[in-house]
Amino acid sequence: MPLVAAKCIQCGANIEVDDTKEAGICKYCGTAFITEKAINNYNTYITNNYTTNNSYAGANITMVSADISGLLADAKKELLLHNYKNANIYLDEIKRTGNNALQIIADLFHEVGVLEYAKETWKKYPDSKETKDVLDEIMSYDSQNIEVWLFMIETSFWVKDIVAYGDKAISLAPEDNKIYYENKVYTLYIEKQFNGKLAYSKECTIDEIPASAFANSVSLNALLYDKCREFIDKNRRIMGSYTDLISSFADKLQPAEKDSIQRQLHPRKYQQDNSNQSSFKGCYVATCVYGSYDCPEVWTLRRFRDYTLDATWYGRLFIRCYYAISPTIVKWFGETKWFKVFWKAHLDKMVFNLNSKGIENTSYTDKY
Repeated sequence: MPLVAAKCIQCGANIEVDDTKEAGICKYCGTAFITEKAINNYNTYITNNYTTNNSYAGANITMVSADISGLLADAKKELLLHNYKNANIYLDEIKRTGNNALQIIADLFHEVGVLEYAKETWKKYPDSKETKDVLDEIMSYDSQNIEVWLFMIETSFWVKDIVAYGDKAISLAPEDNKIYYENKVYTLYIEKQFNGKLAYSKECTIDEIPASAFANSVSLNALLYDKCREFIDKNRRIMGSYTDLISSFADKLQPAEKDSIQRQLHPRKYQQDNSNQSSFKGCYVATCVYGSYDCPEVWTLRRFRDYTLDATWYGRLFIRCYYAISPTIVKWFGETKWFKVFWKAHLDKMVFNLNSKGIENTSYTDKY
């Protein structure tokens, strides 16, 4: 009976097998094996960190050569066990073979359900090492899958990472479907900004959305408007008295006025694209009420805008919403007596409070 050199798939011992039989048992560790796999495994050198309790976790594996079907089988086994360090040795070897390797790995990840496992793990244990390991795995070896990068946007809380993942997703989108994926990415940007889980930063994910995206998407405008209203309604204390200046009128806006929010969300980008240098230059309601852009009350409010509200992302967001809404309010009601009386009462109280907190009412030049 001719015997063929092989290597146990469990302990790595050099063994000899009868290749006419489908299976056998390792005489060293007692593990049953498929003969074909044990023969394929002979081309793999395994150094086991053998312990007294026969644990093989942490084994150092050095790939020499292997048939690609054997590599896939071994990689699949390790992926199913979530042993990514071991799986990556086989995956790296598959990559080196070329021959449509990225697609082969993508198909393997889809078959095993690595992305689905990543989503489940993240929902249950968002900060665990296991979650980090599986996130690293999908980014490293399933990097051509656009859904991976959309998921990475969801899991991230640093603006720079979110933007990098968004750029990657858009770069992978097919040309005939790029607008669809751009909208998916930008929708995630808006939702991330309002979910309260971003790390503290002066950066704003919404600032990364080009003005052209809002101009071409009704759904993005509608989502942003709804989120702005929700945010203002939930954060009246944070936003201060300025919230009361617009909330009672916001429901009167028509779709055309709502869409104008996009101009205020990106004042600098919009100015650059459209040579409109006056987006931030008005203080519409206050100017209407006090009759001048240059008076002590308006100087106070402008300082508050530039150095208090502008210091935080939610303050900047509020400024931009205000500038989107207030021109319409003034246009509709600015000449009426009741309007000026109503707003002056609110503004006088606000100005008094700001002055008492040290915000000056002397002559002022706008920050921007």
